[in-house]
Amino acid sequence: MNGAAALLGLLTACALISAEDYAERMAGFDGRPDDGSITDDTSSSSDTGPLSTEDRDGDGYSEAEGDCDDGNAAINPAATDLVGDQLDQDCDGVDGVDADGDGHASETSGGDDCVDDDASINPGAEEVAWNDLDEDCDGKDLRDYVQLALGSFHSSGLRSSGELDFWGGLEEGHVEDGMPTELAAALATSRAHSCIVLSDGGEVRCWGSDSFGETAAQSGSWRAVAAGEYHTCALASSGSVSCWGVDEGSFHYGQVTDSPSGSFEVLASGGYHVCALDSSGEATCWGRNDDGQADVPEAEFADIAGGRQHSCGVTADGGIALCWGDNTSGQLDAPDESFIDVCAGSVFSCGVTEDSELRCWGNNAEAQSSPPSGDAFVSVACGGSHACALDELGGASCWGRDDYGQATAP
Repeated sequence: MNGAAALLGLLTACALISAEDYAERMAGFDGRPDDGSITDDTSSSSDTGPLSTEDRDGDGYSEAEGDCDDGNAAINPAATDLVGDQLDQDCDGVDGVDADGDGHASETSGGDDCVDDDASINPGAEEVAWNDLDEDCDGKDLRDYVQLALGSFHSSGLRSSGELDFWGGLEEGHVEDGMPTELAAALATSRAHSCIVLSDGGEVRCWGSDSFGETAAQSGSWRAVAAGEYHTCALASSGSVSCWGVDEGSFHYGQVTDSPSGSFEVLASGGYHVCALDSSGEATCWGRNDDGQADVPEAEFADIAGGRQHSCGVTADGGIALCWGDNTSGQLDAPDESFIDVCAGSVFSCGVTEDSELRCWGNNAEAQSSPPSGDAFVSVACGGSHACALDELGGASCWGRDDYGQATAP
């Protein structure tokens, strides 16, 4: 054999050996590193030919049976997969156990899927309100309240649909007896009666205790309603205020008969007094004033609230919380922070800061001045000795006195 022929034979032999070696090495390769770790490689075994039916690592599974790394007996569809090691031991494409194939590992394997046998429930799912399911695994069903209103021993919430919820007890009037069936656009409640503004037509409907005509709503088209101890006031579409209820006797302080003329934007009621804001931010209060609860300080307000015998407002400039009236428990001593909303209870007050946190001050005998933290809140409502706040998702969080369930929100 001459030199050229010998060289050609050697190259041919090397080429044949390399092809055989390549085929052997590539058999069963699925694009994963040998340690089974998860990578961004999107190659599949279909790119390299049919899946092997041979169980090379002796773990009871071949490639054709779902073994994603048939060179490692610890990796197969029956293996236990724990989150955090960046390995897909059970070959489901997820670090951890993903029994329902929704791309999220189960909580029991260290993941965040709270229900791993239902692919519609996982942290990436869209939450549906009021179906008693926690689709997005945040620990609660979605609520979509747009307004909260509190009485002495009960609470109420207005859903985005216009439906109403009540929780708590004791007084007549907050329960469903006599409650209108129509959908509501606004809600108010007091010690023993409640009122809504109808979504369709804007009429006011009231129910509950009617000792002084406080549920005998005047006809008209209204956009807001406020309820006091024995009176009700409503804000007309035109901006005028009308009140009805007690107008004589020991509970009469002018809260019904002395309502001011003019056009207003915001309406709030205390126990026996009422306050309103006009478009310029000027506040006007009338009714009972033995503790100065109707003596408004000079300021331009963005929000106002009435308590049993005190009032609070948020200034338009700087969001300062100003309170006036009875201060026997420090309910006027607001913290020096910037607020977006405020409420006044019996002998305490609460507010939402511009950072969406809750602050309360005054009496704390029932923990009514010890609000929760953690959520981003947008508004707050005060009752007798409890309070509730609305978070940015429409959920209600309540605290304080809860002997009748008034602080246990749905």
